[in-house]
Amino acid sequence: MRDATILLNAAEHATTDSDGQAVLYSMDDGNHTLEARKQGYESASSSFTVDPLPYLFSDAVKTQRTPEERMQRISEGKVVFVFYDTPNCPNCLRMKPWAGAIANVNRECAAYELLNLINEGPREEVKEMFPDQTSVVTPVLVIEGPAGRYVSKGLLPKIEMERRIQSVSDGRCPTQ
Repeated sequence: MRDATILLNAAEHATTDSDGQAVLYSMDDGNHTLEARKQGYESASSSFTVDPLPYLFSDAVKTQRTPEERMQRISEGKVVFVFYDTPNCPNCLRMKPWAGAIANVNRECAAYELLNLINEGPREEVKEMFPDQTSVVTPVLVIEGPAGRYVSKGLLPKIEMERRIQSVSDGRCPTQ
């Protein structure tokens, strides 16, 4: 139906085109409600969940790239996005879905690694921050690309992760 108003979570989001279609751009993880309205017609709605976790556990997410593999990705213009998880880490639990969603949206320009800081051995920059990895209870992000490198420990909001990826990719990774 042409010119129907599309609401996402009760906020106007789009209008259908001449084919009755509308494009929904990236949205946060979690539960959402989509509604279509047009004067003279009955409204229709549907609820759905956005879940990035299936991507996190897919074969597309490789762990333990060698330094040579990482440098190859960066020389291709890609971003290497490494999320170090640790056991009993509340901020890791908050950030892992955000990182997965960002990596999922940026599959074409980012190589994502999900590693366990304790079990899978960190790279040198992480060892410098935490010489004794057994006491670490915070997430660590390493984001490298053609335009630079960013290392973070602790809580980093999703919007900041997106900004850092866009920055080190020199704008090649739109993140949205």
